[in-house]
Amino acid sequence: MTLSIAIAITLCMAAVHLAVALCKRGPKWLVWLDRVAAAAVGLLALTMLSQWGRTPAPSITWPPGTDSTSLSYGSPGIYLAVIALVSLAVSRLASLARPPGTAGSAAWTYAMCGLTVLALTVDQFLLRYVILEFVALGTLIALLSTLPSSERLRALPRLFLLFRLGDVVLLAAILLLQGLSGTFAIDAMIQRGAEAAGPQRTALLFCALLAVAVKTGLPPFQVWMEKAWRQPRPQRIWTTALGLPVLGAYLIYRIKPILVAAGMLTPLALAGALLLVLSIWRALRAHQTSAQMAWWSAGHSAVAPLALAADVMPPYLLAYVPIRIALACVLEHSASRAEAARPEAGGLEGLFGWLGSAADTIETRVLEPTNTRLAALLWNLAQRTRQHAEKGLEAINATVAALLWRLAHLARDTGETGLEALNANIVIQGRSVAETVHAWHQGRLRSNLLWATCALVVVIILVLAFT
Repeated sequence: MTLSIAIAITLCMAAVHLAVALCKRGPKWLVWLDRVAAAAVGLLALTMLSQWGRTPAPSITWPPGTDSTSLSYGSPGIYLAVIALVSLAVSRLASLARPPGTAGSAAWTYAMCGLTVLALTVDQFLLRYVILEFVALGTLIALLSTLPSSERLRALPRLFLLFRLGDVVLLAAILLLQGLSGTFAIDAMIQRGAEAAGPQRTALLFCALLAVAVKTGLPPFQVWMEKAWRQPRPQRIWTTALGLPVLGAYLIYRIKPILVAAGMLTPLALAGALLLVLSIWRALRAHQTSAQMAWWSAGHSAVAPLALAADVMPPYLLAYVPIRIALACVLEHSASRAEAARPEAGGLEGLFGWLGSAADTIETRVLEPTNTRLAALLWNLAQRTRQHAEKGLEAINATVAALLWRLAHLARDTGETGLEALNANIVIQGRSVAETVHAWHQGRLRSNLLWATCALVVVIILVLAFT
């Protein structure tokens, strides 16, 4: 009952903080209630360590028509649940020592913790899928709430489709396992999945590994992880370590028997090594801190196939959340130190800083005024050159126009003279031809008409003969 009570406390506190956020007024006793609830959750989490391997007696049947389910104290799920609950207690008690945050953020933190613990310990796959749906929805809401309004509308379709992809392929894998085993009990489903062969096992592994890649933020699905690292610190820890990523890493641990039966451990380890090298290379080349953290997180998740092949997956899972928190602290410290670096630092850094400051001063006080004056001088020179060029072109255009005008007049005069001489020759030749014809007809008109008549008669006869 200890685990059930801890989960009930987290979900009830999430409901209380949500109600306060909706009413926009928080009672004074809420801080004390939050403190008592966080301490109680932490103590209950520590008592769970003594109950390892025990299965609580109470069980439920949900969704209706499926197998009954209960909360399991098996390893390493119970240890991950303890880490999540202790992290919640520490984060809430530490936040109460500072000015209180928003009630909406507290409600989201409690809800994500309760759902994550429930998903890690429930032993029925379909119910675990439903819980993972709520975790993915909470992650999406957290990512969108911290984005600028202009970027939120552009990011919503992409993030929604990305999370839906992970949920859909996981549901497909669950349905394939249920078809093989006839039950939704996780242990029986994994056992029957390891005995499967052929296309069913291939499709099952493809869907399961794709779901793991989406939920852990492996390339090329690290986009949502980059946006998660831009969140405020409390939400950032839950979205990058204790939410979908640890559940995705736990999923690949649970399907290990299927991977062993398919002989996929070695190829998966090689793929993990390649993704690890790619992630380290991209992290070293990234300029933004959020991008660096996203690629380092992807590299950390890419170690999971290597740990699975080396049979050290339980220690890897137990160190998953602490390593993510340490990674966040180290990278945040590096980023803040780089931003806080000043030119007056000692040693070579101070020398280079002083040289950089001197270079900035020279550029501001010497080079910029010089460049301004040089630009003005060049502008005036260009204007004068343009004016002189325009005047020269105008003079050249006038000379060319006068020359062309003279050539046109000369061509016109030459043409008129030639035409007059040609017309005179035509008239003389025509008169000579007319006089020759007249002389030839003179005194021969009758004979000429007779020959013409004979020719006409011959033509008429030929026409009549051929028609």
